[in-house]
Amino acid sequence: MSQMRSSSAVLSPLEIEERAATARDILNTPLIRELFETMHSRQVGILLEAPVGSLTASAAHAMMRAIRELQSELQSVVTDKKMYERFNRGKSDE
Repeated sequence: MSQMRSSSAVLSPLEIEERAATARDILNTPLIRELFETMHSRQVGILLEAPVGSLTASAAHAMMRAIRELQSELQSVVTDKKMYERFNRGKSDE
């Protein structure tokens, strides 16, 4: 699980919705998508040209993992909202 979610306080339904909407907007912004792709492609090129085991290869790999982690964190905010809605569906009827 992510550090961000495990250390955060309990969020209200409104905060969950606002966070999910913001994350969804970020993930769906064409410029952001293009930047993620460009950054990833650049690091792949660096990784392919770098000697195996070099500091350059390690740095490129770390950058690729950081990009993927950021995308995963944003997606998890959207998924958390969906899970919250499923878990709480029908509870107000009880």
